[in-house]
Amino acid sequence: MIQSIAFAPSHLLTAVHGDGSVIGARFSACTNMLLPLHKGRKNIVSAYAQFDAVVTDHNPFLAAISLRRLVEQGKSCLLVHSGDSDDWPYDLLFSTPIASLLASLSARDDGFEDDPVPVPTRLITEYLRPSASRITVTRAYSGVHLANRQPPGSLALFGNLRQRVPEHDIGAQLGSLRATLHNVLFYSPRLGLPSWGRLALFTNELVLTGRPHNFGQSVQIDDKLDWGNRLITPMGSAQFANRTNPEAARKMLEEIVALHEVRRSLRIA
Repeated sequence: MIQSIAFAPSHLLTAVHGDGSVIGARFSACTNMLLPLHKGRKNIVSAYAQFDAVVTDHNPFLAAISLRRLVEQGKSCLLVHSGDSDDWPYDLLFSTPIASLLASLSARDDGFEDDPVPVPTRLITEYLRPSASRITVTRAYSGVHLANRQPPGSLALFGNLRQRVPEHDIGAQLGSLRATLHNVLFYSPRLGLPSWGRLALFTNELVLTGRPHNFGQSVQIDDKLDWGNRLITPMGSAQFANRTNPEAARKMLEEIVALHEVRRSLRIA
Protein backbone atom coordinates (compact mmCIF):
# COMPACT_ATOMS: atom_id res chain seq x y z
CA MET A 1 0.00 0.00 0.00
CA ILE A 2 2.81 2.42 0.93
CA GLN A 3 5.44 2.64 -1.81
CA SER A 4 8.74 4.45 -2.16
CA ILE A 5 8.37 7.83 -3.84
CA ALA A 6 11.46 6.92 -5.88
CA PHE A 7 9.32 4.57 -7.96
CA ALA A 8 6.29 6.86 -8.37
CA PRO A 9 5.17 7.85 -11.86
CA SER A 10 6.89 11.02 -12.99
CA HIS A 11 3.81 13.26 -12.81
CA LEU A 12 3.22 12.21 -9.20
CA LEU A 13 6.86 12.41 -8.16
CA THR A 14 7.37 15.96 -9.42
CA ALA A 15 4.21 17.18 -7.67
CA VAL A 16 5.61 16.46 -4.20
CA HIS A 17 9.37 16.01 -4.50
CA GLY A 18 12.08 18.43 -5.50
CA ASP A 19 11.66 21.55 -7.62
CA GLY A 20 9.60 19.99 -10.42
CA SER A 21 12.44 18.53 -12.48
CA VAL A 22 11.81 14.86 -13.27
CA ILE A 23 15.47 13.88 -13.50
CA GLY A 24 16.48 15.82 -10.41
CA ALA A 25 13.55 14.54 -8.34
CA ARG A 26 14.14 10.92 -9.39
CA PHE A 27 17.86 11.11 -8.63
CA SER A 28 17.23 12.75 -5.25
CA ALA A 29 14.51 10.26 -4.30
CA CYS A 30 16.67 7.27 -5.23
CA THR A 31 19.62 8.70 -3.31
CA ASN A 32 17.46 9.25 -0.23
CA MET A 33 16.16 5.69 -0.47
CA LEU A 34 19.58 4.07 -0.82
CA LEU A 35 21.53 6.22 1.63
CA PRO A 36 20.36 6.82 5.20
CA LEU A 37 21.72 10.39 5.27
CA HIS A 38 18.36 12.13 5.20
CA LYS A 39 16.31 9.97 7.55
CA GLY A 40 16.32 12.65 10.22
CA ARG A 41 14.65 15.18 7.93
CA LYS A 42 10.91 14.77 8.42
CA ASN A 43 9.96 17.18 5.61
CA ILE A 44 11.39 14.98 2.85
CA VAL A 45 8.79 12.93 0.98
CA SER A 46 9.94 9.33 1.19
CA ALA A 47 6.80 7.40 0.27
CA TYR A 48 3.35 7.63 -1.24
CA ALA A 49 0.00 5.88 -1.26
CA GLN A 50 -2.63 6.09 -3.99
CA PHE A 51 -6.42 5.78 -3.73
CA ASP A 52 -9.32 6.38 -6.05
CA ALA A 53 -11.00 8.48 -3.35
CA VAL A 54 -10.14 10.07 -0.02
CA VAL A 55 -13.00 10.94 2.37
CA THR A 56 -12.77 13.03 5.54
CA ASP A 57 -14.76 12.13 8.65
CA HIS A 58 -15.75 15.73 9.55
CA ASN A 59 -19.36 14.60 9.12
CA PRO A 60 -19.55 10.86 9.89
CA PHE A 61 -23.06 10.49 8.49
CA LEU A 62 -22.18 11.99 5.09
CA ALA A 63 -18.83 10.17 5.13
CA ALA A 64 -20.58 6.82 5.54
CA ILE A 65 -22.90 7.51 2.63
CA SER A 66 -20.01 8.67 0.44
CA LEU A 67 -17.83 5.68 1.29
CA ARG A 68 -20.60 3.19 0.50
CA ARG A 69 -21.31 4.94 -2.82
CA LEU A 70 -17.64 4.90 -3.80
CA VAL A 71 -17.09 1.28 -2.78
CA GLU A 72 -20.16 0.20 -4.75
CA GLN A 73 -18.54 1.89 -7.75
CA GLY A 74 -15.51 -0.35 -7.29
CA LYS A 75 -13.20 2.42 -6.06
CA SER A 76 -10.44 2.14 -3.48
CA CYS A 77 -11.15 4.46 -0.56
CA LEU A 78 -9.26 6.03 2.32
CA LEU A 79 -11.04 7.54 5.33
CA VAL A 80 -9.04 10.27 7.06
CA HIS A 81 -9.73 11.29 10.64
CA SER A 82 -10.24 15.06 10.71
CA GLY A 83 -10.02 15.93 14.40
CA ASP A 84 -12.10 19.07 13.75
CA SER A 85 -15.43 20.15 15.11
CA ASP A 86 -18.12 20.55 12.45
CA ASP A 87 -20.67 23.28 11.92
CA TRP A 88 -23.68 21.17 10.95
CA PRO A 89 -27.08 20.90 12.72
CA TYR A 90 -26.55 17.52 14.36
CA ASP A 91 -29.25 18.29 16.91
CA LEU A 92 -31.72 18.45 14.03
CA LEU A 93 -30.32 15.25 12.55
CA PHE A 94 -31.13 13.45 15.80
CA SER A 95 -34.63 14.91 16.09
CA THR A 96 -37.72 12.70 15.76
CA PRO A 97 -39.01 14.29 12.50
CA ILE A 98 -35.64 13.84 10.77
CA ALA A 99 -35.36 10.31 12.16
CA SER A 100 -38.72 9.53 10.54
CA LEU A 101 -37.56 11.05 7.26
CA LEU A 102 -34.25 9.17 7.32
CA ALA A 103 -35.91 5.89 8.13
CA SER A 104 -38.41 6.37 5.32
CA LEU A 105 -35.85 7.41 2.72
CA SER A 106 -33.59 4.54 3.70
CA ALA A 107 -36.41 1.98 3.70
CA ARG A 108 -35.91 1.45 7.43
CA ASP A 109 -39.25 2.61 8.80
CA ASP A 110 -40.15 -0.62 10.60
CA GLY A 111 -40.46 0.16 14.29
CA PHE A 112 -37.59 2.64 14.50
CA GLU A 113 -39.38 4.48 17.33
CA ASP A 114 -38.86 1.51 19.64
CA ASP A 115 -35.14 1.17 18.93
CA PRO A 116 -32.96 2.96 21.52
CA VAL A 117 -30.18 3.42 18.94
CA PRO A 118 -30.69 6.71 17.01
CA VAL A 119 -31.55 6.29 13.34
CA PRO A 120 -28.43 8.16 12.05
CA THR A 121 -26.24 5.86 14.13
CA ARG A 122 -28.01 2.74 12.87
CA LEU A 123 -27.71 3.90 9.26
CA ILE A 124 -23.97 4.46 9.51
CA THR A 125 -23.61 0.84 10.59
CA GLU A 126 -25.91 -0.44 7.85
CA TYR A 127 -24.20 1.60 5.14
CA LEU A 128 -20.67 0.54 6.05
CA ARG A 129 -20.80 -2.95 7.53
CA PRO A 130 -20.93 -4.70 4.11
CA SER A 131 -18.09 -2.54 2.79
CA ALA A 132 -15.77 -2.35 5.80
CA SER A 133 -13.12 -4.69 4.42
CA ARG A 134 -12.79 -2.55 1.28
CA ILE A 135 -12.20 0.75 3.09
CA THR A 136 -8.77 1.79 4.34
CA VAL A 137 -8.59 3.98 7.45
CA THR A 138 -5.88 6.23 8.79
CA ARG A 139 -5.90 7.93 12.18
CA ALA A 140 -2.27 9.01 11.89
CA TYR A 141 -3.39 12.44 10.72
CA SER A 142 -5.87 15.14 11.67
CA GLY A 143 -7.11 15.96 8.20
CA VAL A 144 -5.25 16.64 4.99
CA HIS A 145 -4.05 19.66 3.03
CA LEU A 146 -3.20 20.23 -0.61
CA ALA A 147 0.40 20.04 -1.81
CA ASN A 148 1.86 23.17 -3.36
CA ARG A 149 1.94 21.53 -6.79
CA GLN A 150 -0.75 19.30 -8.22
CA PRO A 151 -0.29 16.50 -10.77
CA PRO A 152 -2.50 16.51 -13.86
CA GLY A 153 -5.73 14.57 -13.39
CA SER A 154 -5.35 13.85 -9.69
CA LEU A 155 -4.80 15.46 -6.30
CA ALA A 156 -1.64 15.47 -4.19
CA LEU A 157 -2.26 15.66 -0.44
CA PHE A 158 -0.32 15.61 2.79
CA GLY A 159 -1.64 14.63 6.19
CA ASN A 160 -1.80 17.24 8.93
CA LEU A 161 -0.03 16.48 12.18
CA ARG A 162 -2.31 14.66 14.62
CA GLN A 163 -4.06 16.94 17.06
CA ARG A 164 -6.43 16.08 19.85
CA VAL A 165 -9.57 18.20 20.03
CA PRO A 166 -11.27 18.35 23.46
CA GLU A 167 -14.53 16.39 23.44
CA HIS A 168 -16.54 19.39 24.60
CA ASP A 169 -15.40 21.26 21.46
CA ILE A 170 -16.61 18.46 19.21
CA GLY A 171 -20.03 17.90 20.79
CA ALA A 172 -21.62 14.73 22.13
CA GLN A 173 -23.71 13.94 19.04
CA LEU A 174 -20.85 14.40 16.58
CA GLY A 175 -18.52 12.45 18.86
CA SER A 176 -21.03 9.61 19.06
CA LEU A 177 -21.36 9.42 15.28
CA ARG A 178 -17.60 9.44 14.79
CA ALA A 179 -17.21 6.68 17.34
CA THR A 180 -19.80 4.61 15.48
CA LEU A 181 -18.09 5.24 12.15
CA HIS A 182 -14.70 4.10 13.39
CA ASN A 183 -16.12 1.18 15.39
CA VAL A 184 -17.73 -0.20 12.24
CA LEU A 185 -14.37 0.14 10.47
CA PHE A 186 -12.34 -1.17 13.42
CA TYR A 187 -11.06 -4.18 11.48
CA SER A 188 -10.64 -2.34 8.17
CA PRO A 189 -7.18 -2.12 6.59
CA ARG A 190 -4.99 0.57 8.14
CA LEU A 191 -2.71 3.08 6.47
CA GLY A 192 0.22 3.85 8.71
CA LEU A 193 3.25 6.08 8.35
CA PRO A 194 6.46 5.47 6.43
CA SER A 195 9.55 4.45 8.38
CA TRP A 196 10.96 7.94 7.82
CA GLY A 197 10.03 11.16 6.05
CA ARG A 198 6.62 12.27 4.79
CA LEU A 199 3.90 10.29 3.09
CA ALA A 200 2.20 11.81 0.05
CA LEU A 201 -1.38 10.82 -0.73
CA PHE A 202 -2.64 10.80 -4.30
CA THR A 203 -6.29 10.50 -5.19
CA ASN A 204 -8.71 11.03 -8.06
CA GLU A 205 -11.42 12.42 -5.76
CA LEU A 206 -11.42 14.11 -2.39
CA VAL A 207 -14.72 14.23 -0.50
CA LEU A 208 -14.70 16.99 2.10
CA THR A 209 -17.59 16.29 4.46
CA GLY A 210 -16.81 19.41 6.49
CA ARG A 211 -14.80 22.60 6.39
CA PRO A 212 -11.14 21.74 7.09
CA HIS A 213 -8.55 23.98 8.70
CA ASN A 214 -5.31 24.80 6.86
CA PHE A 215 -6.45 22.82 3.84
CA GLY A 216 -6.22 25.27 0.97
CA GLN A 217 -7.90 28.31 -0.46
CA SER A 218 -11.64 28.43 -1.07
CA VAL A 219 -13.64 31.16 -2.80
CA GLN A 220 -17.17 32.09 -1.81
CA ILE A 221 -19.53 32.36 -4.78
CA ASP A 222 -22.94 33.53 -3.58
CA ASP A 223 -23.57 31.21 -0.62
CA LYS A 224 -21.37 28.35 -1.85
CA LEU A 225 -17.70 27.57 -1.32
CA ASP A 226 -15.54 26.79 -4.36
CA TRP A 227 -12.41 24.84 -3.43
CA GLY A 228 -10.73 25.50 -6.76
CA ASN A 229 -10.49 21.96 -8.10
CA ARG A 230 -13.10 19.83 -9.85
CA LEU A 231 -11.73 16.73 -8.09
CA ILE A 232 -12.84 18.09 -4.71
CA THR A 233 -16.41 17.18 -3.73
CA PRO A 234 -17.66 19.35 -0.86
CA MET A 235 -20.51 18.13 1.32
CA GLY A 236 -22.17 19.37 4.49
CA SER A 237 -20.52 22.43 5.99
CA ALA A 238 -17.83 22.37 3.28
CA GLN A 239 -20.42 23.47 0.72
CA PHE A 240 -21.82 26.67 2.16
CA ALA A 241 -20.49 29.76 3.90
CA ASN A 242 -21.95 32.27 6.36
CA ARG A 243 -25.13 30.30 7.03
CA THR A 244 -27.74 31.26 9.56
CA ASN A 245 -29.25 28.45 11.61
CA PRO A 246 -32.40 28.28 9.42
CA GLU A 247 -30.23 28.19 6.28
CA ALA A 248 -28.07 25.42 7.72
CA ALA A 249 -31.19 23.40 8.56
CA ARG A 250 -32.63 23.90 5.08
CA LYS A 251 -29.38 22.83 3.41
CA MET A 252 -29.20 19.78 5.62
CA LEU A 253 -32.73 18.80 4.67
CA GLU A 254 -31.87 19.18 0.99
CA GLU A 255 -28.93 16.81 1.40
CA ILE A 256 -31.02 14.32 3.34
CA VAL A 257 -33.74 14.32 0.70
CA ALA A 258 -31.05 13.66 -1.89
CA LEU A 259 -30.31 10.44 0.02
CA HIS A 260 -33.30 8.93 -1.72
CA GLU A 261 -31.38 8.82 -4.98
CA VAL A 262 -28.27 7.67 -3.16
CA ARG A 263 -30.19 4.82 -1.56
CA ARG A 264 -31.52 3.71 -4.94
CA SER A 265 -27.95 3.56 -6.26
CA LEU A 266 -26.78 1.40 -3.35
CA ARG A 267 -27.38 -2.31 -3.07
CA ILE A 268 -28.66 -2.31 0.50
CA ALA A 269 -30.74 -5.36 1.30
